[in-house]
Amino acid sequence: IFETPRLLPVLARAGVVDAGGLGFIFVIEGMMRGLLDAELQSEEEEDYRFEPELTIPESEDGRLSFRYCTELTVEKNGKLPWPELRLFLEQRGDSIALVREEDYLKLHIHTDTPEEIRARMADLGTIVSSKIDDMAEQINVRFRTLQDHETLSVLAIVPGSGFTSIFSDLEAAACLEYAGSLPSCGEILEVLEGMENENIIVLPNEKNIIPAATLAQEASSKNVFLLPTENVVQGITALYGFNEEDPPQQNIRSMGESIDLAVCLKVYQSSRDSRYGSVKINKQDFFILHGEEVSAADASLVQTVERGLAELDLSEAGCVSFYYSNAFDEAHIPELEERILRLQDTLTVEFHYGGQTNSLLIVSVE
Repeated sequence: IFETPRLLPVLARAGVVDAGGLGFIFVIEGMMRGLLDAELQSEEEEDYRFEPELTIPESEDGRLSFRYCTELTVEKNGKLPWPELRLFLEQRGDSIALVREEDYLKLHIHTDTPEEIRARMADLGTIVSSKIDDMAEQINVRFRTLQDHETLSVLAIVPGSGFTSIFSDLEAAACLEYAGSLPSCGEILEVLEGMENENIIVLPNEKNIIPAATLAQEASSKNVFLLPTENVVQGITALYGFNEEDPPQQNIRSMGESIDLAVCLKVYQSSRDSRYGSVKINKQDFFILHGEEVSAADASLVQTVERGLAELDLSEAGCVSFYYSNAFDEAHIPELEERILRLQDTLTVEFHYGGQTNSLLIVSVE
């Protein structure tokens, strides 16, 4: 379990191990102790935390960095050099899945050097199946299947009922609303297949939904395009570039260009003493995230928001929009508006009900 931060850079930046994996281990250990009638063992949270790594690089736009999807099955001819093999693969690609099944080894990797990968795997045994897909060409083929007279619909995946209304007003044809847990591939696929239009753009609006949306895109009988919006703010600005009267290619291009018209901040309240990266957060404190980084933390909600916005260059901004959850106290609205206008008196400040269950506030700075 202590290897998971090396495999997932976001865990290394947060200074934690994978929570799901650790929980699974605890379940198995609990079952074992129950069967053996062993004494309960207390676990310390700090044993699974460490000093965050703040210099791990990642793609700026979150998109795939490699062109070829490579899948190989190898009949092994001996003992596998696991550490060397993993290092070799990690240096040449991402989205790596390496599975050992009795006499066979199965590999999935996204890479720019598929033939080099194939040659290395051939050293380990006999390649019994091989599949190399050019993902860039697949995207081009999907674009070519649309004719200029065809129209597009938009499916937006949203974290609350307030956002359903907002995206519908912005001409999204359908919204898949979720609350506590993220939607599965099957749930996304069911909505896609139920839509009238054959040509659909999907806005995931959450970084962790993109993998499920990608699988649904591949499984759908429809002509599905995925704009990898990582939050609802990007989804909203993407729809600024949508015009149902424009040809599909122009719609997809202009929506993609509109994704980064606004900055997204998220405000939370901590339920316990914690540490996020290098920032210590006390129980009941409010903190604001800009991407993966905490930009401010304070016992006061208003001061947290003010400090978080003060970190941005507001001189070119025109509007700050707040999307609030059910847990948000609307009595804070007048003071929030006053403090923001102190920072930049030319701003327009708006408040909208979002209905999300995770963050207290989602802030859009346009």
